[in-house]
Amino acid sequence: MVVHVCPLPQKRWGLATLRGVLTNPTYTGRVYAGRTHPRPARIRRLATHPLGHPYDSVVAVPREEWILVADIPAIVSQEQFDLVQAKLARNQSFATRHNTTHQYLLRALVSCGICQLACCGRTSPNGRYSYYICTGKDRLVQNRREEKCPARFIPARQLDDLVWQDLCDLLTHPQAIAVAMERALGG
Repeated sequence: MVVHVCPLPQKRWGLATLRGVLTNPTYTGRVYAGRTHPRPARIRRLATHPLGHPYDSVVAVPREEWILVADIPAIVSQEQFDLVQAKLARNQSFATRHNTTHQYLLRALVSCGICQLACCGRTSPNGRYSYYICTGKDRLVQNRREEKCPARFIPARQLDDLVWQDLCDLLTHPQAIAVAMERALGG
């Protein structure tokens, strides 16, 4: 027997939770099994956290392979559901992860030293200043926190230059790689 323990209710829903609700065809009155398959984690989400659980994410299965389990009373019409799916597809094309206007050496690799959330790159409208900014500074609805993160903006050019210089030093002194590997293997 499997017992699922529900987490404590949160005051705010995460964007992933909302997307899960909006993309769930059960609300149209049809319950399907086999819509996804688990996939082993391929990357570490944060440098300060270990590589995740054996199955941290899932892969969508083609619709024709879904297994219809039951018909239930519909909450939304199929037409409404299809309109929402089209809107989500349009919105996804504008996602900030697709914004490659500005180059950041450490894109998706920087995490906040205070709250451990990811940092994203932002450049001022005039293009003079670039920063890595903690996502905990986002609107409270987006970051699901009670307060915004107090971390300061990280000057991107300075951090990029520092990391690049360290990388160049490491590559020009191959013996340092062996020492670093020994340290990494030691925990």
